[in-house]
Amino acid sequence: MSLNHGFNIKSEKSESRAFVIFENVTKRTIDVYWVNFTSQLVLYKTLKPLDRFMINTFQTHPWIFMDKFTGERMVVENEEVYWPKPWYLKIDPRQRMIRRTLVRIQFPLRSLKKNAMWSVVRHLQNGECIQDLQIPVSLRRELETLFKRHKRYCQYRNTEASDDATDESENSSNSNTSTNSNEENSVEEERRV
Repeated sequence: MSLNHGFNIKSEKSESRAFVIFENVTKRTIDVYWVNFTSQLVLYKTLKPLDRFMINTFQTHPWIFMDKFTGERMVVENEEVYWPKPWYLKIDPRQRMIRRTLVRIQFPLRSLKKNAMWSVVRHLQNGECIQDLQIPVSLRRELETLFKRHKRYCQYRNTEASDDATDESENSSNSNTSTNSNEENSVEEERRV
């Protein structure tokens, strides 16, 4: 499924591999998305607060992180899009080992205005009541845009959740085996140079 992520980016073919560990250092549940070759978002993992997961990717494959419930974008090194660093920048010559890049997903630094707008959007039942607010027109427009984005993301997540439930019931016996196998392969690959 496609979600308009607001960026004109996509993955490109690459030979430069990258080995990363995504860590959610926020107090929110975060969806980790890979931006594929057609600029579509692919949900890779949902991380609870302080969760981590390892992934093997490529230098030219962008990643985006969003709050699971609001669709608000999180940041890595103050950027909304993470571009992995190639593996050869993380070699430890003393241990003859490739180190994974620890990527800390953080809550963005927001202005007081943006905090207030997110607070209002989270409490709105529908976007029609925005017109009744006694605030400047420019703020109403910003709230409408934010509300539409939030609503679109919630609809996307609901559709995705129902698709996942169908897939999960069909593949329940295979999922644990493949997840454990992938994690073991990632750890094994990290040990080899």
